[in-house]
Amino acid sequence: MALSILVLELLTLIPGFGALVKVALSAGEVALAGLFARRYLAWQTEREARGVAVAFWEMGLLVGWMLMLLAFTAASVLLVLYVLQSLGLVQGFLAAPMGGS
Repeated sequence: MALSILVLELLTLIPGFGALVKVALSAGEVALAGLFARRYLAWQTEREARGVAVAFWEMGLLVGWMLMLLAFTAASVLLVLYVLQSLGLVQGFLAAPMGGS
């Protein structure tokens, strides 16, 4: 995902052609995500119809993804806070009065 973001942003530097390639790559990523989601949901529906319980490894995978998402979200917030603090914007925001007057 991060590599995709980097490539898409580098394509911004190519005038004209870069925008067209960005559109094509983005559409391809959406199509692949849709294909994956469709196959995954079909697999889950078939398993549910057979009455097979959710496997332990699936729960572990979901918990792992959730924890990774939370970690990256927290890291992003801390990075933005660090940048704002480096620019001196956090101190001014925290020192601003909170009332309407």
